[in-house]
Amino acid sequence: MRKISNAVVGVLNSLTLLLSLPVIGAALWLSLRAAASSECGRLLHLPLLAVGAALFVTSLLGLVGSFFRVSGFLWAYLAVLSLVIVAALAFAVMALVVTNRGIGRALSGKGYEEYRLGHYSHWLRRWVHEWKNWKVIASCLKEGKFCRRGSIFAGIMAGLFFRQNLAPMQSGCCKPPKYCKFKNMNNATWTIPDSATASSAPDCLAWSNDLHELCYSCSSCKAGVVAVLRRGWKKLIIANLVLLIVVIVIYSLSCCALSNNRRRRHVTGAHT
Repeated sequence: MRKISNAVVGVLNSLTLLLSLPVIGAALWLSLRAAASSECGRLLHLPLLAVGAALFVTSLLGLVGSFFRVSGFLWAYLAVLSLVIVAALAFAVMALVVTNRGIGRALSGKGYEEYRLGHYSHWLRRWVHEWKNWKVIASCLKEGKFCRRGSIFAGIMAGLFFRQNLAPMQSGCCKPPKYCKFKNMNNATWTIPDSATASSAPDCLAWSNDLHELCYSCSSCKAGVVAVLRRGWKKLIIANLVLLIVVIVIYSLSCCALSNNRRRRHVTGAHT
């Protein structure tokens, strides 16, 4: 393995170098679209461009260092991999901490659950409460017409709304919370009860029948987003562990490749 480590590292980095090109291309394509000038567009294309550029530079270091036996490039490559390993370990710990709580409250006779921010970790609640973060998320939901996709409003019009299995964000963003006691009418319209039974809770006051607003400003919507993030992070933990193992293997191979470079340099120097 020591003798072929240079070739293996070179091939792996050739593949990742090729992979980085469509990633960069997709980011540039997004930046040229009209949507890229919005908050949601910047949320998508800037991180994608950063990932593609970092992957390209890192792969180039590993490729040159292994195929052309340039030890300086391999040292730089190993330094980057070390940072990746540390970052992956840190992310795994943080992800386990911030996802250790989170539940939805099932409603009797309903096909969905309702979510509250208090059910989640303090870090997630604070992150989603920050205005600059929520501004981008709400912008994406509105631009993508999230609540107008699928069959959620078709179910309302058919009188079958409460039998639907709503996703967390649909439950939190596309309807008022149940405790508001709003009455459902046709075409996604809800009527506010008389003042004697109306709730003064912030989410009830924030609800709007305007399809562009709905409950996008509600805490229940933020809780739905956090519920989805929490589920996504749990999947990322598994992907992160796989990535960590792969990077450690590549790091070990790169160390062997660096050792080969040194041995080759000593043998060359001895012959001269």
